[in-house]
Amino acid sequence: MVKKIMLMVLFTSLIINSINTVYADELADEEEILEQYEGVVCNEYLTKYIRFGWNNDDSEVLKLQEFLNDYLGKSLILNGHYNLETFAAVKEFQGIFKEEILSPWGLEEPTGFVYITTKRKVNNLYCPEANIPIPSPLEIHDGYPLAPR
Repeated sequence: MVKKIMLMVLFTSLIINSINTVYADELADEEEILEQYEGVVCNEYLTKYIRFGWNNDDSEVLKLQEFLNDYLGKSLILNGHYNLETFAAVKEFQGIFKEEILSPWGLEEPTGFVYITTKRKVNNLYCPEANIPIPSPLEIHDGYPLAPR
């Protein structure tokens, strides 16, 4: 009987030690991962381009509507549809940040197209720590912005 108890204690001790070792290894891995991302505090808010008339991602449009309501003080209906009201709010936003959104393309008037520079500005306002640069070169073809090559 004493041998059984000693074996059970030994077995339990081995299990606890192995669990502690695995847990310690996991903590070390988490610390390494955290060190890699030190200083990064948020992810890209808008991840897709949005354009009137396109089959846009509803969740992206919803995030855009929430942002415009918060940032511009709008009262857009949060429905995930890139409707005329949201389109007009985007054009207003582009006009406010014309130098960063339109001028890099050589554009004078807002387009309502949430493309590279508009998405970049939304993301930088949402997460200033991201400090996403304006890519270059930016080109216009037939009146529409082209992605950098």
